[in-house]
Amino acid sequence: MENQQTETQSENGQETLELATKWSRLGASIIDGLIIMIATLPLFYFMGGFDGIDQVPPVTAPLSVQFLTAFLGISFYCVVNWKLLETKGQSIGKKNY
Repeated sequence: MENQQTETQSENGQETLELATKWSRLGASIIDGLIIMIATLPLFYFMGGFDGIDQVPPVTAPLSVQFLTAFLGISFYCVVNWKLLETKGQSIGKKNY
């Protein structure tokens, strides 16, 4: 597969930028997901999401806890990435990958 390039206009003329590959985009998305997981797992734990996991048979968290945790995780992801995309044009994973 060829590396794709794009040209942008600058004050001095043409500037060629290399576009990210599919694999680097996948890696960046995985990093973004891990960051969100690091933020939401403690929240899920302190809200009682793992309370019934050691029982036989395992008891899942109430649906309201699952929805609230998912909503807070997605909100956190949107707030962090919105600010980074607005100021730097990259998410955390894309910046570091």
